[in-house]
Amino acid sequence: MDGERRATSSLLSTSILSTLNFQLSRPSTAKIVASLGNLKSRNNADGRLMESSMLTIWTNLLQLSCLPLRENRTTTLLDAAAARLRALLPAPYFLASVSSILRLPVPDEDDARSPRHHPAVRRKALMLLAERTAAITSREEAELFADLLPELCEVAATAPAPCSDADDGDVHARAHALVRQAALFAIERLAGSGLVSPTAMATTLLSTVTLLETLTPGVLRILQGDAAAATPRDVLEVRLWSSLALSIATLAAAAGLRALAALPRLVRPLLAATLREANAAVLRAPAPSARLLQTAALETLRAVFDTLPQFFLGPDLAALLSRTGLLSRALRDAPTNREAAGRLDALLVERSPPRILLPVLCRAVAELAAASDAEEEATVALDLVARTVASAASRADLAGHVEVLLTALFAVYAGGSMGREGKALQDAADRTLVATVMKLSESQLRKLYVRFRGWRGDVAKETDQGATAAAVRRFAFWNASAVLSDKLKGLFLSCLGVVMDDVVQELEFAAVRLCDPTAVSSKEGTKRRRLSAKPPAAAVDVLRPLSPLLRCLESALAADSRAGGDWIRAHDGRRFHDLLRPLAQLLRASVPAGLGEDVPGGSLSPHARLVLGRGSGPGGGVVGCLAALAAGGGDEKYWKPLVHAIVGACSEEGRSEVRRAGARALLDVIERLEEEFMVLLPECLPVLSEMLEDDDDDVAVAARECVQAERICWGRVSSPVCGEAGSRISPFGICMCRKILCVRAAVGILAIASSYGSTFGCVP
Repeated sequence: MDGERRATSSLLSTSILSTLNFQLSRPSTAKIVASLGNLKSRNNADGRLMESSMLTIWTNLLQLSCLPLRENRTTTLLDAAAARLRALLPAPYFLASVSSILRLPVPDEDDARSPRHHPAVRRKALMLLAERTAAITSREEAELFADLLPELCEVAATAPAPCSDADDGDVHARAHALVRQAALFAIERLAGSGLVSPTAMATTLLSTVTLLETLTPGVLRILQGDAAAATPRDVLEVRLWSSLALSIATLAAAAGLRALAALPRLVRPLLAATLREANAAVLRAPAPSARLLQTAALETLRAVFDTLPQFFLGPDLAALLSRTGLLSRALRDAPTNREAAGRLDALLVERSPPRILLPVLCRAVAELAAASDAEEEATVALDLVARTVASAASRADLAGHVEVLLTALFAVYAGGSMGREGKALQDAADRTLVATVMKLSESQLRKLYVRFRGWRGDVAKETDQGATAAAVRRFAFWNASAVLSDKLKGLFLSCLGVVMDDVVQELEFAAVRLCDPTAVSSKEGTKRRRLSAKPPAAAVDVLRPLSPLLRCLESALAADSRAGGDWIRAHDGRRFHDLLRPLAQLLRASVPAGLGEDVPGGSLSPHARLVLGRGSGPGGGVVGCLAALAAGGGDEKYWKPLVHAIVGACSEEGRSEVRRAGARALLDVIERLEEEFMVLLPECLPVLSEMLEDDDDDVAVAARECVQAERICWGRVSSPVCGEAGSRISPFGICMCRKILCVRAAVGILAIASSYGSTFGCVP
């Protein structure tokens, strides 16, 4: 019997709803509903009857749509009828019906389940109101909707009634929270329409900020507690706070300058405090509730800052740009929050005056650099500094802040390391330095570099007090110099000339310790024990600045050689010879094992990293510096002592790594000088023949490559000897032509020995 009744009831409901949908879809019905106002003025009885009928149908449809119906067909017809009637009702009648539903008293435990008081009815009406705001076309109609804003704020601020049963209370609290969120959604959609007056938006903003002040203490309590102990009501409160914050963001954008009165109550005491506690909660245990609060606070801050950036010119900016605020690493470890934080970062750089933003960021960098566990936060702050300097600051803006920038960079460099640990922070500092230098004139650049050199200090021996700290400063200085040399090319040579004596001192300091095997090892025990023992950490640390120095030197010498080599040959070649002596000694360096531990390079030996420059990025080896030095020499007067030093390394007995370095250096010099090297070939022939027979395969291979390179050079210069036009003769062609005839036979013999060494017994 019950089944038959349900079937009959379902059939009847479907028939009635189908008829209602058909009538609402007719054009005549639309005309009648649209002319409700005219009917009321022409015939009060007919108008009141039509109005009452439509509002009754509308209310009943809302109540029915919130019931747990089993038939999908019935639910579909209900939703379609409600949507059609919502679209047909004129705005005043639609708003009056929504207002009548909102003004119903909040249900208590006894009547909460009645269709009229069910929270789902209120939520449904609010969602339909939010959807209807998209159809607003005029300011007059928008003002009608704005009249509902106080009621919407009241619904959002109304707390649920207490319930005696815990389970029913949770269900009731969830249903009521959905109603409050629907009210906030309607407020946000209405504010986003852009048709409501800023005055109404500002009034609503004050009301919502007051509500946020009420909710924030409870949210902070939840964040400070154990995330695993959070109750369902705690989760609802967090979601409500997030929805309210996003609504405030839209209201602030719509209110414009009129929102300024609410910001002192909003930014620091509410948004900044919640963001700080949410960051701390994420660092303890990344719960979804804390992530949600982070996103809401970031989006609200972004909207407020985009609307009124002038509000953040005071202490609020410093409060936000802190380790627990926008710089926190807790904001950057999730993709959603990372994107939101990135948008706010871009807005800060774009809309903040550099004269205000740079000092705040530099102070934050200095404070974070002093902390032992704030590398990620300091990196974020330095990236903001670099972006501000590069994109927003002019040369005039930057002139007064160079000292502040240098102080922040020095704090980072002094607290850094000399390996892969902390490399991200040091790279950020280098980018900031480059961005600063790009905005300076050449004279300002030299002044800055002199200031940087004064901070670096002098070379300290491993036995001196504070030797490791001094080595850290030297490492940072030469590493930054290498970056500047790569970016500035020839413009950096004027800076390098200022510290030329320091370069020579560093090279000689390293040569003395690395070319004497006992200089960086223990003084006790036998010679074999001293050579195999691991050197003290301080002895290795004082030598770590050598690698970035070689990178800097190679880059600068390469830039000078491309410009003709005038800089290295200045002062009658003093710079050339001052550099050649220690570089030639370093070809024979005995590099301790600890010197290359933190440098990426796989299984490469420390000697290969430091002398050959392998595994250390672009350049950075003794061999590369010698090749660049040869390219800038320009004539035989400079080349001969350099090649003589390389040939001496190629003849080093007992150390194959030195012979490999010499062979690689010789090959690089041949490739740099090309046909001009032919004048130096007679001095290399004996050692090349020895290297072709070397027991070390790498040495023999390098020797064959040298011979092949010489054959290519011979092909380039042979045509003038054979009588072709003299236009191809180099500046040293005449001298070369005198020697080539004598050298040609030797080159041919070496080439044959290289190609058929196994046959002739020249190569093992």
